[in-house]
Amino acid sequence: MGAFTMKACTKNIFRDKRLFILHIALQGCLRAHDVQYGLTADTGGHIRYVLELAAATGARPEVTRVEIATRSFREPGFDPIHAQPRERLDGNCDIIRFASNRTGYVAKEQLGAESRSYSAALVRYLRRLPVLPDIVHAHYADAGQIALWLKQELGLPFVFTAHSLGRLKQVSGAGKACKAVRNDVITDALRRRIQTEEAVLAGASLVIASSRDEAEQQLGLYANHDSRRTCVIAPGSSLDDTAPAPALARIDGILRALLHKPDKPPILALARPVRRKNLATLLQAYAADSQLRERANLVLFTGSRQSRNRESSENAAVRQELHGLIERCGLHGHVALPASHAPGDVSAIYRWAARRRGVFANVAYSEPFGLTLIEAARCGLPLVATNRGGPCNIVGEHGSGVLVDPHDEAAIGNALCRLLANRDLWSQCATAAMQSAAHFDWHRHTATYLQQLRTLLERERAVSWRRRSTA
Repeated sequence: MGAFTMKACTKNIFRDKRLFILHIALQGCLRAHDVQYGLTADTGGHIRYVLELAAATGARPEVTRVEIATRSFREPGFDPIHAQPRERLDGNCDIIRFASNRTGYVAKEQLGAESRSYSAALVRYLRRLPVLPDIVHAHYADAGQIALWLKQELGLPFVFTAHSLGRLKQVSGAGKACKAVRNDVITDALRRRIQTEEAVLAGASLVIASSRDEAEQQLGLYANHDSRRTCVIAPGSSLDDTAPAPALARIDGILRALLHKPDKPPILALARPVRRKNLATLLQAYAADSQLRERANLVLFTGSRQSRNRESSENAAVRQELHGLIERCGLHGHVALPASHAPGDVSAIYRWAARRRGVFANVAYSEPFGLTLIEAARCGLPLVATNRGGPCNIVGEHGSGVLVDPHDEAAIGNALCRLLANRDLWSQCATAAMQSAAHFDWHRHTATYLQQLRTLLERERAVSWRRRSTA
């Protein structure tokens, strides 16, 4: 009876308490505004997810404070903001930055060596706070490792979002080594990452997946996956789909300078230039199909390009491969590969394509979720998407396009041709795409998210009380 009463009392305490949530996200160039997606190989969609989740959660009355802990660095060619200790994101949400042993930018593959020194700096900061966070939310395996140490050091429960999993790369072929890099080095790095992911999955109080496919198929590849501690919450999208006229005019001007017939329907892809995104196969599928080339242009936005001496080897190699394919296949004027685009131009890019009855393509070797698919759908673009990962739910369950094998060039070309040639099918998928976007809403996401956090904290508190009472 006493235990039951204590548990009920704990529930009431946590229902009334406003939460303090600490996110840890170390990969890429994370900043509050004007993120330059594609600037590095690890500055991608997970940063948008973290920023939008933090802002949407912080705006709710149940939350008193949100902080995003990331790594500070100083590096020529990068904005000095990345060395600023604190940056306001929105309302009661801040980005906080801590140094590790190395002072410069560190790519995701080398972050493991910085974990101990970074963790020590973060623990020192937390010990100085008058109130510790109620919960830690770790993004990617490297942050999960630090969350494990925080749990051991300070007793903080943590939530884990994987974003991208090593075992998925292993089985999909997306983790194949660059010819310029030794296969054994890549294999060792992938092995260490998988070992870390197994440890993080074992220690996490809750694992948040973005789709059923991620929860059941992708996480199911791990020995320490526990479906009872896994919750599926589809991310939202805060993209403003009302593109302003100046942005539309700017995008139109850029593409008119690169395309012979810029008013033809475009096949649009918007992705970082990394091998997992499989942009070369999309280009080869376009090059191999004369009807597709006659009917449409191919437009590839690959993020912000750095100077050659600063760009990662993978980014540079993928861009070089794409330019080489355009040259060899004689596709100048048929394929546009803009050097960069501003973060604020994203909705204009989608709108530009939708007005020309284009199609959005994401044929990645594997896609844990597929945020760009939601953004494109919101703007009325039918989708051709990989059948490996989250798109199986995003596209397959809503009828917003066609799923394809990312290794099958002919299947990719045929799917694109079907949507572009059949006006009724295009209209049907475009309508379904816009309707499906309503399912991916941050208000809905954060309501479920906070409910899950409160349930977790109630359970952790009850377990802690039972341990003390039997000691």
